Amino acid sequence: MGIQVFDAFRQGDWEHSYALMLGNGNGLAFNDIDNDKDTYLYLSTEKIFGDSKSPRRNGMKFYAWSHNGKRTIDDKSGHKRDRAGFGATYFDGKYRLAAEYITADGMLFNGTTGARTPDDGGTFSVLKDQKANGYHLDVGYRIKPNIKLNARYDVLNHATDSNGDGGEAAERLFTTTTLGAQYFFNKKTSARLNYELRDAEAPNLNSSAPPNQILSGFDNRLSAQLMMVF
Repeated sequence: MGIQVFDAFRQGDWEHSYALMLGNGNGLAFNDIDNDKDTYLYLSTEKIFGDSKSPRRNGMKFYAWSHNGKRTIDDKSGHKRDRAGFGATYFDGKYRLAAEYITADGMLFNGTTGARTPDDGGTFSVLKDQKANGYHLDVGYRIKPNIKLNARYDVLNHATDSNGDGGEAAERLFTTTTLGAQYFFNKKTSARLNYELRDAEAPNLNSSAPPNQILSGFDNRLSAQLMMVF
């Protein structure tokens, strides 16, 4: 919940946009639970190819964003929760390229205790003062008007601050390579199939340490999706 000011300006083949928001940092339709507010900033500039105005218009965009705020936990406010990133996209109707780099500082979600779900006796874990960074590279190629192939590589370096909560033992490294295909029945209906090659490790611990024994069971994943737009 909050208030946002945004606009876009066209200069020839280029379009520049911005968005600035002040929010309560507590999710949609939730009341504010403390006096801390979150600020959100987004800036972009895009070279537009042709006259397309649809959400899938052709263009090359560069953007940057930030999200800064604080959180209350254990009845204590003032825990920093900052996020920022920058990236670029390219789409010309046949090729799609995307890349983004993201950083995090302050509070980080840290999974559940004992590698269990909350329904199985586990509780959610939070690192109150840590850092993280990550990036992804995404490539798409439309081999036919209704068939598109995708490849994506993403990395998350979680809890990288050796002086933060948990020290260097808290660091986790997640890497995923995704191979996918999409079939478009029409503009509003498509089927998607993805296969994810996933790996995770605690890089500062030996292979026999409990975290690495747990992460060694991080399996690959096959997923299918039918998407229909109304």
